[in-house]
Amino acid sequence: MDQTQQKEILQHISDAEWREALKILGVYIIRQIRGRTRFGAHSESVLGMSPLDYYTGEVIEALFSGAWKWKEETSLAEQLKLIAWSKISAQVQKYETKKEI
Repeated sequence: MDQTQQKEILQHISDAEWREALKILGVYIIRQIRGRTRFGAHSESVLGMSPLDYYTGEVIEALFSGAWKWKEETSLAEQLKLIAWSKISAQVQKYETKKEI
């Protein structure tokens, strides 16, 4: 799927589908970071905002910018969770690399 097709599909998703997918995404993000937000890679001081807002924004940006290709057989909620997993893992890796330096 090219970027134009992806944007077209995203524009045709109903508000109700978005709300449901974002609710599922929020639960997924909270479970993944499991209270590890006071210090470290997922803390507000490192991210500059609440982790839930940060990762939700990153996921939506990746999907709409075309930086992440949507697999046609994947539901919206599952696609958002895949992107979130990638973003959370990348943040941990980035934080650990900075910590070592």
